[in-house]
Amino acid sequence: MKNLIRRLYKDSPILFSGLILILLLRTSLPYLTFSGTDLEGLSIKYLYLHNSIDIYDLKKYVTSLPYFPYSLNIYLIAGKVADEININYVFVLKYLALIFELLVAGLIIAFYQKRNFDLKSQIIILSVFLINPLTTYITSFFGFFETLWIFFLLLSVYLFEFEDKKKKN
Repeated sequence: MKNLIRRLYKDSPILFSGLILILLLRTSLPYLTFSGTDLEGLSIKYLYLHNSIDIYDLKKYVTSLPYFPYSLNIYLIAGKVADEININYVFVLKYLALIFELLVAGLIIAFYQKRNFDLKSQIIILSVFLINPLTTYITSFFGFFETLWIFFLLLSVYLFEFEDKKKKN
């Protein structure tokens, strides 16, 4: 990894600087909050979950959560992490989404490395993915973590596609 970074810095310092700028921008954007979002409503739902109240029975009072696999567990874990390190629950969910988006970016690079793309093309593709305004808005401002499901989907495709054929029976 160090050699890859050195090679990128030596071959194309402008691309390297742009990539660093994009990563700094993406890690600082979750701190911006313009108005109330769905995540602030999730803070209340976390309190219900934390106190063992079934939020699916409160449909008159609370908008129900989607039934994605393990979504309630993710909300509970994020809330416990937020309580433990004493930061806002919304930031934990936003950074969870950002972490999985960066993992998706890593998988995209791994796909293109297996297809023998040159380093410059890989960095351009990575930069376009990371600077995409729609994904930036969804993960950094709303904190929706669909990237978690996308990561595991891409990981399974990657493992299936590039599995060593010799290991098969």
